[in-house]
Amino acid sequence: MGFRDLKAFNLALLAKQGWRIQQNPNTLVHRMFKAKYFADTTFKEAQLGRSPSYLWRSLMAAKDIVVSGARWVVGNGENVKIWEDRWIPTPDSFMVRLVWNLNCPNKLKQFLWRSCRNILPTKHQLKSRGVDIDVGCDFCGICEFVEHVLWGCKFAAEVWGESRLKLPLIPYPTEEFLEVVWEIRDKKPDIDWELFAATVWGLWNQRNTVRYGGQRKTAHRLTRDMEEYLREFRHENSPPCKPSRPFAPTWTPPKQGWYKANMDGAVSKERDCCGIGVVIRNAEGQIMGAMSKRLELPLKALETEAMAIQEGIQLAWDLGLRDVVFESDSLTVISALSSPTPPPWSIQKVIEESKLSLGCFNTWSAVHVRQSRNMAAHLMAKNAITVLDSVVWVEDIPPFIAMQVSKDVSSLNADLG
Repeated sequence: MGFRDLKAFNLALLAKQGWRIQQNPNTLVHRMFKAKYFADTTFKEAQLGRSPSYLWRSLMAAKDIVVSGARWVVGNGENVKIWEDRWIPTPDSFMVRLVWNLNCPNKLKQFLWRSCRNILPTKHQLKSRGVDIDVGCDFCGICEFVEHVLWGCKFAAEVWGESRLKLPLIPYPTEEFLEVVWEIRDKKPDIDWELFAATVWGLWNQRNTVRYGGQRKTAHRLTRDMEEYLREFRHENSPPCKPSRPFAPTWTPPKQGWYKANMDGAVSKERDCCGIGVVIRNAEGQIMGAMSKRLELPLKALETEAMAIQEGIQLAWDLGLRDVVFESDSLTVISALSSPTPPPWSIQKVIEESKLSLGCFNTWSAVHVRQSRNMAAHLMAKNAITVLDSVVWVEDIPPFIAMQVSKDVSSLNADLG
């Protein structure tokens, strides 16, 4: 989730604290709040109450975010209220592994990712953003959601019926396309996911063609065209028979209980600005926070790298992380942080402020790495050039680094294996 204002960012941090309270019932904080505010219920059903403290009022302001985003992982089902609780998961980690490891054109991966994130410009989506438009599907007249175009519409049903994938039936209506993907993965995990992505993309293209006055293909023709498209891609992109070469080194995780903040800077002479990228992960490679920040300053590369370090330290602190490894591909900046030797005068003030901030952490270290081990932050910095000010993600993967994060985690799993 991207944030463009401080209010949303603060709510996200408060929601994280609320989630910790809900998930850790044996902590002193949970027991104190439970005794005072929700003695006979759970945090999810808790109310503001009479004469609430400032802290409790702040947590209640973010409670709806926790409740709306929480999903039950069903075990024996004993504690799940089947008609009230949200028990169908939204598995980001599964989607990252599924989508970004597909052997198909990048535009198909990006489209499938956007479909599962429910961010396609459907008529309902445009209507909700103030566009005066009829929300009826051009094929059947029913309200056009992402799930409807790609699965629920009668034309989509015909296409999937013609497909050689032979997908399982889903006997109940779904609200999001991600639920369809998850259900298919659960019932028939070994399907040709590249063909699935191509068919989804073909359905959307056909929707656009009909929307703007073109002729509709038959379901049989559409499925065969997508099969042929994928067959040509696989033929043109089949790997040549070459001796295997070692992989380039990628991101390495911190030790258990620590976090790692990767930071990088990018300079755009054409736009007369610079960009800062920060990615913070835990020992399992899960995203704790990420940031792309644009600075309307004509800084040089060294100054930008120093500013990136400063922003990474601040983001780690804001996220409540206190044992952190800070990594950058700028040897000069890392050396300035780690040694008492005075840094270059152009970054001296920034380094001094960064050292003061680091003194508040429990433990920290500053490590220099090659850019190949810092690619996620590098991509965030390049993206920062294109944003208006600053965009922050909390415990969510920015879509433009999802492939890199997946690669980093895959290499991590390979090393562990």
